Amino acid sequence: MVVKLQTPAARIVSAAPLIWSVPFCRSVKVDCSVVLTLKGVSSAQMVKAYYRRSQAATDDEERERDLKDALKLDPKNAAAKRDLDTIKAKYAAQRESQRKAYAKMFT
Repeated sequence: MVVKLQTPAARIVSAAPLIWSVPFCRSVKVDCSVVLTLKGVSSAQMVKAYYRRSQAATDDEERERDLKDALKLDPKNAAAKRDLDTIKAKYAAQRESQRKAYAKMFT
């Protein structure tokens, strides 16, 4: 049985950057997950699915995991690197503010 990849994969790759409302984000996450489970999906389509799913994620841990998976498949992907660096910078800023807050507690 031959599976046509045009239906879900093409819909994801082209439609994901549209309106980012909550119902649409859920749909993107589901569609991307479906594409990632299909056999015969190209590496480029998988990278796009991971990246689009990371964009639709509301949790930074989910976003980080999907971006790392995308970078495993395509280490040169500039958009995934940029988004991952943004998340890491956010975590670093949180750690720094917590460190300063705890330092004030114990002085």
